Amino acid sequence: QQSGNKVVFRFLGFHRGEVMRGHQLLVQPPKGFSFPLSGAARQLASEPAAGLGSSEELAYKLAQVGTLPLDDPMPVLESTVLLINLTSYEPLASRFSIELTVNNPGVDPKVNLWRGLLLPPNLV
Repeated sequence: QQSGNKVVFRFLGFHRGEVMRGHQLLVQPPKGFSFPLSGAARQLASEPAAGLGSSEELAYKLAQVGTLPLDDPMPVLESTVLLINLTSYEPLASRFSIELTVNNPGVDPKVNLWRGLLLPPNLV
């Protein structure tokens, strides 16, 4: 197992007129991956071309997928998910990046599929 690896998710923005604040981003890794108990998520500069270096630690919690209102449990994914609280007042249509710290399994998974979902405020 390899601990403390960085994974960056880049989003072109979501086509909604709301701000990010209050929404949650659910991240579910492949089987064998896990998240550390602290320091697992931070938001990078929303426009990297405007200047790198600014980032913000994000509040999050770990949850079991069986406790969430998801219709489609996927057996190739971990049962523990990361629920990240988005705090920016930027519009959801803005580009942004999230850097995650993950613990990789000792053997690569057969399927390297990650699930990312934007959840509306107060769903979870």
